[in-house]
Amino acid sequence: MSEDYRRVSLDTIAGGAAGERFQEAMEEIIENLLDPNTDDDSIRKIKMTFKFKPGKDDAGKLHVSIETRTELAPPIGVESVVWVGKEKGAAVGYEQNFKQQSLPFNQEEPEKKITLINQEARNAQGND
Repeated sequence: MSEDYRRVSLDTIAGGAAGERFQEAMEEIIENLLDPNTDDDSIRKIKMTFKFKPGKDDAGKLHVSIETRTELAPPIGVESVVWVGKEKGAAVGYEQNFKQQSLPFNQEEPEKKITLINQEARNAQGND
């Protein structure tokens, strides 16, 4: 064989595309690992599949396809409570209990007023 030809390897197949696809998948894995919304302990995977199909006209010829897939950690679940009921005949849901009255600490604080009770207090404030 001519010296111009190189043997097929992981680095050379499909013009180096297999290595590039692996690198892209590895970057996805790293981004997923660094995402604060995913579980640090979850296993991530890269699956590369090489399919070889013999040529119809030439048994010495192979068509090669390469598939790369990643399995990433899913986002961490979040929880909430939804209060459900009917409003004007339609089903509704709220994250606050709509049957509960407003609590005092949820309201704006009233303006504070200072009322002086005796003369000594007025004198201390400089109001004669």
